[in-house]
Amino acid sequence: MENPALKLHSILRETYDNTNAFDSYASSWARIFKIDRDDPLALMRNISGLLNLFNETLNLVEQNERLNTEKNKRFLLKIQDAIFDINFDGNMHKFTDSIDEETLTALYFIGELIYYQYDLNESKVDNEKVDEILNEVNDLIHSIAESPLPKDVQDILINNLILIKDALDRYKFWGEEVLRKALEQTIGSIAINKSIIDENQDDNIYPRFGDVLGKTSSLITIGTAIKDYLLPLFDKLPFK
Repeated sequence: MENPALKLHSILRETYDNTNAFDSYASSWARIFKIDRDDPLALMRNISGLLNLFNETLNLVEQNERLNTEKNKRFLLKIQDAIFDINFDGNMHKFTDSIDEETLTALYFIGELIYYQYDLNESKVDNEKVDEILNEVNDLIHSIAESPLPKDVQDILINNLILIKDALDRYKFWGEEVLRKALEQTIGSIAINKSIIDENQDDNIYPRFGDVLGKTSSLITIGTAIKDYLLPLFDKLPFK
């Protein structure tokens, strides 16, 4: 399990530093999540991930006597007020009224205490690397759609890339587990469809697809056994 408080702090810090009270609620969060402002499902999914991080943090605080202090709960209540006020047609006034430097500093130290009180992973999301992989995924989807590969092969590859893309988007909230599941599902899908992919080799598309899988796997820092299990399978994929 990863540290939800430190993940929450990272997101709230970025939001606090780049938002004012009169900014559009939907546009502000879409910018932070790096999603389309006009995609309400994606926006709601990411907001749900944010709330889940808060609930996990609160649960860990309440279970630990050292963490479960009135001062910590007071700061967590301010964060709750800031992020549970969901209004897609409104602005960020509630957020900026509730979040300040003192609250963010308190959340950071709560995260540090959680790290020492529980056996949690302290891995941090490498947003620059995630964005780089997402750009490669988007470019590859376009290339596949324009390639001479048969439609059924295109669909297999694109559907799996969309799965990887969704996992990368949710990685900052749900942690490395979503990447592991997406990689396992993708490798399983490719293995099942190996014969049709083998029949339609592409020296441009297939190496790029394998490269995306490799780079996504490199983001996994916990569960060494998982990486040891996944990486050898890349050599068995039908990408020549």
